[in-house]
Amino acid sequence: MTPWSRGVLVAAALAAGALRVTGWDRGASDFVLPEASGRGETTSFYHYHPDETTLIGASLALDDPTQPPLTAYGTLPMYLGRAVLKTTAWLAGEPTGSDALAVRSVRAVAALLSLATLATMWALARNLWGAPTALVAVLLVGAAPLAIQQAHFYTVDGLFALLALLSLGAVIRLDDGRRAYLAAGLLIGATAATRFNGLLTALVLGWAHFTALPRTGWRGLSERLRARGLWYAALATVATVVVLQPHLLVDPGSMLRSSGTDDFAYSVAIARGEVLRPWSLADTDTIPYLHFWTALWPQGVGWPLTLLLAAGWIRAVARGGRTDRLIALWCALYFLSVGGLHTKHVRYLLPLLAPLGLLAARLVVHLCERRWRSRWVMAGVAACTLYTWAYGVAFTRIYRVEDARVTGGRWIHQHVPPGSTIAIERGGFSMRGSFSASTYQEQDLNTTTVFATRGYLSCGAAANFLVSQLEPADWVAITDVNRYRQYTAAAALYPVLSSFYTALIDGGLGFEPVQRIKVYPRLAGWTFRDDDAEPSFLGFDHPAVHILRRGPDLRSVLAAWQDTASQLSGCADGDLHTAVRAMQAGDLEGAEAALAVAGESEPGLAHLLQVMVHERRGEAELARLSMQSFGAGVYDRSLAASLLPWAAAASLVDLGMIPEAVRILEMGWERRARLAAAVREIMAKSFMSLGAQLSEAGRQDLEERAYLMAADLWESPQTLNPAAKLVSERGAAAMAVDLWEKSLSIDDTQIGAHEAAAKVAAQMGDRHRAVYHLSRVVELSLAVGTALSLDIVIPTAQDLHRYGEVAPALDYLHEIAVRHPEWAARLRDTAEALGVARP
Repeated sequence: MTPWSRGVLVAAALAAGALRVTGWDRGASDFVLPEASGRGETTSFYHYHPDETTLIGASLALDDPTQPPLTAYGTLPMYLGRAVLKTTAWLAGEPTGSDALAVRSVRAVAALLSLATLATMWALARNLWGAPTALVAVLLVGAAPLAIQQAHFYTVDGLFALLALLSLGAVIRLDDGRRAYLAAGLLIGATAATRFNGLLTALVLGWAHFTALPRTGWRGLSERLRARGLWYAALATVATVVVLQPHLLVDPGSMLRSSGTDDFAYSVAIARGEVLRPWSLADTDTIPYLHFWTALWPQGVGWPLTLLLAAGWIRAVARGGRTDRLIALWCALYFLSVGGLHTKHVRYLLPLLAPLGLLAARLVVHLCERRWRSRWVMAGVAACTLYTWAYGVAFTRIYRVEDARVTGGRWIHQHVPPGSTIAIERGGFSMRGSFSASTYQEQDLNTTTVFATRGYLSCGAAANFLVSQLEPADWVAITDVNRYRQYTAAAALYPVLSSFYTALIDGGLGFEPVQRIKVYPRLAGWTFRDDDAEPSFLGFDHPAVHILRRGPDLRSVLAAWQDTASQLSGCADGDLHTAVRAMQAGDLEGAEAALAVAGESEPGLAHLLQVMVHERRGEAELARLSMQSFGAGVYDRSLAASLLPWAAAASLVDLGMIPEAVRILEMGWERRARLAAAVREIMAKSFMSLGAQLSEAGRQDLEERAYLMAADLWESPQTLNPAAKLVSERGAAAMAVDLWEKSLSIDDTQIGAHEAAAKVAAQMGDRHRAVYHLSRVVELSLAVGTALSLDIVIPTAQDLHRYGEVAPALDYLHEIAVRHPEWAARLRDTAEALGVARP
C-alpha cells in the first residue's frame, strides 16, 4: 500500500470504530423515577431493546446446557454473554452485576464483534485480491448505519455475521489442505450454534470441494468423495454443533416445542407467517425478496450503496472468478433462507453486508482498472461513499441524544398532574417503564386481546372493548412502532384496530395530540427522515413518542366512532345481524346464506351461529362438527384459547343474543379444572369485562353471574371484591361477606374491603364480624400514614360506637385529628354527636 492509501485506511478504521462505540452506554440519565429516587439513586439506566434483554436473561439462566432457557437462538451467544456477564459482575463485586453494568458489558462485546467483522473483511479482501480492494471494501461498508446500529446492541446478529464471514473465508481457502477443511468445519459448526442457517456454509463448502475436481467423470467424483478433508469438515461441523448444543442429543424434542416465542419451532412459525403476532403485522403486504431491496437495504445502508451491492453480486455471478462466485453463492443461499419469510427485518441483512461489500469492492476496482472510465467510476464511487458515511455519521447522532421514550417520561413528570391515568401499551417498544407507575395510574389499552381473537370478535364488540379501555384515561402515551404501524399496515385483517389507531394518532378519538418526540439521524442540518422505516429498525433506538391529552368531548367522540366501527370495510357485522334476525324469525336457510358471507371475515362466529342453526333443526351431529370448527380456527393459541369464551360472548351480546352469550361463558367456565392458573386468570378478567357489557345492556342478574364465574376461576381481590359488591346489592349479605373475607384472606390490608364487610355484617346482625372488620379499618388507616377520606373515618367511628366500642371510637377520632388538624372541627362535631369526649 502507498502511504496515502495506508493513511486513508487508518483514518477509515478509526472513524468506523468511533461510530460503533459512540454512545455505547446510552441509557444513563439524570431522569430518576420516584421509586428509584426513594432508594437513594441519583441516576437511572433505561434500555428498550427486547431482543437484547431476552439474550441477557437467557445468558444468566444458562446453568445447564442440556436444558437451555430458550431455543429460538443457538447457545453460543449465550455462552459468550454468560462469560462476559459473570466476569464483569465478579470484577464489580456483585453476584450478577447491576442491570446497567450487564447491558454495558455486553454492548462492549457487540462493538468489538462489529469491528472484528470489519477487520476480517479487510484481511480477507487483501489476501484474495490485494490492498486496493480491501481499502475500497472498508470505505464502502465501514459507516453503514445497519452495522452501526447492530454494534450498539448485543444480539445474535453481530456474532452470526462475524462467524459466517470467517467460515466463508475458511471455505475459500480449502486449497490449503486438511487443516483448512478442519477449520472450516469448526467455524461452520460454531456459526450453526449461533443460528441454524449457519449450516448453509456447508453447502458452499460442498460446492467448492466438488467443483475443484482434478478429473472429470465418475472417477473424479469418487476421488473427491473419498477425500479425507471433506470428512474432517463434516465431523468437525457435527461435533461442534453437538458440543455447543448438547440438548440436540439429550432432548431433541426441545426444538419442536411451540409454547412461546422463546421456542425455535414457534419462532419459525412466526417468521414464516404461520402464526401472526402483533409485531409481524407490519409485513402483511410486503413482497418476499423484493421488499429487502426496495425498502430494507435502503433503510440500512442508503440507496447508493444498495445499488452498488446489487451490482457487485451480479458482476460476480456473470463475470467473476471462482472465489467471487463462491461468495455470491453464499449470499444467494442466505438470502433465499430469509428473503421469503413473512417477517422481514433490516437486521436480517447484517450477515450479507460484509460479503456483498467484498463483491462491490471487486466491481469498483475492476471498473477503475478500465482507465477510460476511471474518472466517472471514481466520481460515482466517491459520491456513494460520501453519502454512506454522511448517513452513518448522522445515524450515530441517535446515540448522542436521549431516547425519545426517556424524554417523553421526563415531559410527563413535568406536565402531567400526579394521579392522572395514562393509557399505555404492552409490547417491546412501548412507553412502559418510562414514567412512574406509583405517581400515575397505568391503563393498559390491551389491544392484544382484540388481536388474538380475530375471527371470533365482531367489529362492534371489538370497538366496544377498545372504548372501554381508552375511556378511563386522562392521557395517552404510545410510540409509533409498537402497535400503530403494525395495525394500520394490516387494515384488511384488523379493520377496527387500524381505524382505532389512525383516529387516535390524528386526534379523532377525543384525545388531543400535545407532544410528538422523535430523534432523527441528522448531520449539519441534513435530516434523514425515516418515519416509514421498518418498525424494529426504529423501535430499538429512535421511535416517535406520541403524548395525547383527554379532550372535553371524549365520550361523544368515542360514541360516534363506535357507531361507525361495525361498518368498516372488512367487517361482517351486517351479515351477522342479518343471520341472527333470520334465525329468530325461523328462516334458517336465510340465516345460513348470511353466515356463508360472514364466514369470510368472521369464521369463528359464523361457525358458532351455524351450531345454533343446526340445533334448531335438531341436527346434533352437524352441530357437534360446527362446534369443532368453531374452536379450530384459533390464530394465536397461546392467548386466544383463554379468550374465546369472552370474544364469542361479547359478540353475541352485541348481536342481541344475551342468553346465548352467558351460555358460552358457562361452557368456558366448566372447563376450568383443565386450565392452567395463568389461563384462568386471563379468562377471569375477560369474564369481568363481559359482566360490564351485560350491565350496560341492563342485565344486572347476568352481570352477577359473570362476576361469580370470574371469582371462581381466579380468586383474587380483583375478582372477589366486585362480585361481593354485586351480590351485596342484591341482598345476599352472607354470600357477600364470605366473598370479601376470601379476598381479605389473600390481602388483609384492603381498607375498603374491611369497611364493606363490616357494613354488610352489621346488616346481618353479626356484631362480632362487624367489630373485627371495623377494628382492622382503624388499624390499617392509622398504619398507612396517608390522608384518608372522611367518608371512611366518620362512618367507622359511628359504627364502632353503635356496637359499644366507645373507647376505640374516641381513640380513633383523636388520632386522626392529631394527624389531620384540618379535619378537627368535623371530627369534634362527630364526637359530640356520639356523646363522647371531644377529640
